[in-house]
Amino acid sequence: MRRQIQLWVEGDPIHTERDRLARQVAAETAVDKAEKVRLDIPKNGSVGQVAEARELSFYYRWLASKLNPNSYGDKLAVMHKVEIDPPTMTDAQLAALAVGAGR
Repeated sequence: MRRQIQLWVEGDPIHTERDRLARQVAAETAVDKAEKVRLDIPKNGSVGQVAEARELSFYYRWLASKLNPNSYGDKLAVMHKVEIDPPTMTDAQLAALAVGAGR
């Protein structure tokens, strides 16, 4: 059933965009819940209450990272582009690039 829904969503650009927006809103809601749980810890709360709030807050942050990894994920995507102009490079420079590419 899950695969059928995924195919249905991916089959139409409108569905894909709506799914992306729904996941983004759900992730933001999870982050808001994590913050609320953290702020609602009683000043004189027991160790158990603090531990429970910490776990619940961690869960909501984890959920947000799965729903919207671009904003709340652990890893940041790094894009790096290097342009090389071989006609203006010397043979030594091209050889150095070839050696570096073989690593």
